Amino acid sequence: MLVTRIGAFGDVCLLIPVVHELQRQFEVDWLIRDCYQPVVQSFGQLRCRMIGVNPEPDELISPNDPLIDRLRARNYDYCLDFSHWPVVSNLVSHLQNIPVRAITRDPRQDALLEVNSRGMKLEQPFNCVVDVDQSLHQVDKWRTLIHQSCGLEISLNWPLPPQRHPEDALRIFVHPHAGKSNKIWPARRFAAVLSTLARQRPVHCVIHKARGHLARAVQWRLLLSRCTTEVVPMDPTFGLLRQQLQRADLAIGCDSGPMHFASLLGTATLVIYGRYSPKEFSPLWRTAAVAPDRDNQPASSITTRRVQTQLEALVAQLESVVEIQGYRSAL
Repeated sequence: MLVTRIGAFGDVCLLIPVVHELQRQFEVDWLIRDCYQPVVQSFGQLRCRMIGVNPEPDELISPNDPLIDRLRARNYDYCLDFSHWPVVSNLVSHLQNIPVRAITRDPRQDALLEVNSRGMKLEQPFNCVVDVDQSLHQVDKWRTLIHQSCGLEISLNWPLPPQRHPEDALRIFVHPHAGKSNKIWPARRFAAVLSTLARQRPVHCVIHKARGHLARAVQWRLLLSRCTTEVVPMDPTFGLLRQQLQRADLAIGCDSGPMHFASLLGTATLVIYGRYSPKEFSPLWRTAAVAPDRDNQPASSITTRRVQTQLEALVAQLESVVEIQGYRSAL
């Protein structure tokens, strides 16, 4: 099977547990951006073979591209597209030797994500086009695609570590960045909720420096609070990010790839959403959401108080423990 989900970071993370189940039945090749291969490689339970590419979402691939010959030579039985990118549809148009080529039909989501089809029909090169319930989470749409195209029902059996229990200072990973401006919650509000929390107990904030000015803005605003802080840089191997998320008691941030990565690692997350609904795009495990009151509103429309309330509830949940034969276990 060839699966295509070239990017971005959060979407790759959402697909990882799906591929984990597909590999039980298929030998899986994954077409993916080179820069995201380390994310997949960081989970040893995945056995898929990755094929690195670096196209733009709406790029056109020549039929003479060496990649086409490489893919044809693999003699796939299935090609499942989880991308909805024009470049993938163009690629699949050159792979008509694959017996089953499947994609979902999801025009509402394409419009929401501003997929630029440049006048071409994304579904045209595929011989299995699956209509999906628009209200479903993204992963459930993918499960529908797998069932309709392969006759396979999958459940997600992703191995999560035991829930962490905070000890000493509460260690919070902070990711105040996002790829789109309507997903970004203001730095001053991140600082406000963290400062308020630090009045109740010791808090250490690890601020992710995906965009330097936002990380510094949060850190500067926390200088007069009771929080201790450190800023960690972007790491192209994702190893440092993984290490920091695994050490964190919880992660708070904008709707973005690191929040999905945290969920896969078993770290509790509080995600602040903008235009894209958590009902469709949230991480899969140990996650809480704060979303705008109305559709198509930016993250900046969310008040500090709403995030504060949700953060305090999440911390209380982490700190609720029972003693069982001398061991602590999260409720």
